[in-house]
Amino acid sequence: MRHHRRYLLGILVLLLAACGPAAEATPTASRSLSTPTRTTVPSQTAAPSGTALAPTAPTPTPKPIASPSTPTEVKPKYGGILKGSSYLDPQTWDPYGGSLSSQNFRPQNLMYVRLFTYRYGPPVCQLFPADGDLAKSWSWVDDTTLEVKLREGVRFQKAAPVNGREVVADDVARSLGDMFSRFVTLKPMADITASVSAPDKYTVRFKLKAPFAEYIDSALVKQAAEILAPEVNTPGRVWDWRTHAETGNGPFIIRDYRPAVKIELEKNPDYFQPGLPYLDGVRLFIIPDEATTGAMIRTGQVDAVQLRDMGVQNYIATKAPEINLQMCAYPASHVVYMRTDKAPFSDVRVRRALSMAIDRDVFNKTVWLGMGIPRWSPIQQWQGDWLLPLADYPADIRQYAEYHPDRAKALLSEAGYGGQVLQLTYSTAAAGARTVAESLSSYWQQVGVQTKLVPEAQSSFTPRMEARQGDYENIAIHWSSSATIDDTVFQYFYSANTRNFGHVNDPKLDEMLLSFRKMLDQAQARKRMNDIQVYMMDKQYRLELPEMTRPLALQPFVKNVWYKTDGYAETEFYRFAWLDR
Repeated sequence: MRHHRRYLLGILVLLLAACGPAAEATPTASRSLSTPTRTTVPSQTAAPSGTALAPTAPTPTPKPIASPSTPTEVKPKYGGILKGSSYLDPQTWDPYGGSLSSQNFRPQNLMYVRLFTYRYGPPVCQLFPADGDLAKSWSWVDDTTLEVKLREGVRFQKAAPVNGREVVADDVARSLGDMFSRFVTLKPMADITASVSAPDKYTVRFKLKAPFAEYIDSALVKQAAEILAPEVNTPGRVWDWRTHAETGNGPFIIRDYRPAVKIELEKNPDYFQPGLPYLDGVRLFIIPDEATTGAMIRTGQVDAVQLRDMGVQNYIATKAPEINLQMCAYPASHVVYMRTDKAPFSDVRVRRALSMAIDRDVFNKTVWLGMGIPRWSPIQQWQGDWLLPLADYPADIRQYAEYHPDRAKALLSEAGYGGQVLQLTYSTAAAGARTVAESLSSYWQQVGVQTKLVPEAQSSFTPRMEARQGDYENIAIHWSSSATIDDTVFQYFYSANTRNFGHVNDPKLDEMLLSFRKMLDQAQARKRMNDIQVYMMDKQYRLELPEMTRPLALQPFVKNVWYKTDGYAETEFYRFAWLDR
């Protein structure tokens, strides 16, 4: 299988690299509802000072995992260049001109303040409530009006044409208005936003067309909400990397970019957060080959890298114990979509049977080499205590996430399943998708369900799923990509949503999802989300699988890192990291 051939190739490269270090080479986010009740102004976390965060024990995750282990009383050290990586060049340097891809925003997030960000700190992996970046405080004036007060004294870089002027509310209103209008994938957020205005120098007001409790997380945190200067972000402007050196306001300033080689950033001496960043700069090597990435972290040529290939992850975990691995599930994980709008998947008994036919423990060991993260709900483990523990489901419903092949056969017989061959479609470009498809086909064959694997090029598969709302014959393996709780459930299961790939049409579920969106009260929202998770496990509109991991590998001298795998938070650690050497 290609997955295992790639694994063996990676091992060979790593073994060769382990023969001896080389000189430095130039390579060829507990989650909770962040929106307060309408009468409450949230307590704000003060801007970080020069004191390092004191860690607590990380949330239990599959071994191997290393705690960031920064002692509570250790004083951070200033200086040094942290050598990281990005596996691809940016598609574009235009902040609002490309796709919403971490490929673009991995470097850009280091150069700009945003209105909101995720709160930084332990434990590893979990994303937290929204925290203010440029925002000093915020409150809901009423069900549909969010008012944000800005920090004073935050400035653009001391370069023409902005010349170090202050960042004000008009900059925010213009930037976010431009973001909503230019990103096609933000249309749902644009549609619910009636207006963004700046009533005074330090106040931004968002008027919504309908109540939406997760507006901050969905529209202002997880997206590419960099605050730009209108002097630079002009209509028709052609952006390159040098443009960011004229308008940035974040912790780092870009100083060089060599395509397919590296991105160089240096510390912004005028960054508004006192004492930050600790680093003098960041060097991001462009390393598309995973085996090369593993070899470079193994031999000390880089300090922090994200590992994507499961074989390389396993090799580093078992053969390089000096490397710290922060193991997190990747937010975009494989799940199984079924055409619930037609036979045989319009019958819930068939969907339940296919789920109970999968031995997820063995699946994890054979597909993800034992390093996957268990999953039984659309809510993922990195989303913290929004996830309803498996033990808390009623036993008669919990069984549908467990391995019961005999019950699966009985359900198929009861449903009158006729034994027709079902097409199982997947993208040839999706990491591990072929191995996932082969494993599922084997399990289903054991309960009498025959499948025909239909591999398809990404160039045609993605439009069929995304643009044509799940245009496949029977079953499809595709990503479930999300950052917010609303994303996780609403975009994939609400009947009128264009990403409803399973063609779910359930009025009761629609009502539950719509009511959740309006709940500003946290306790009510949590109860409703628990009810939604139980209901969806019962209906099995989508089959959840163990998640592939996307760990951060760190040299032992890199401190104060709490990795978050969300695409818009995964580079956040550079702002707080320091080097103990």
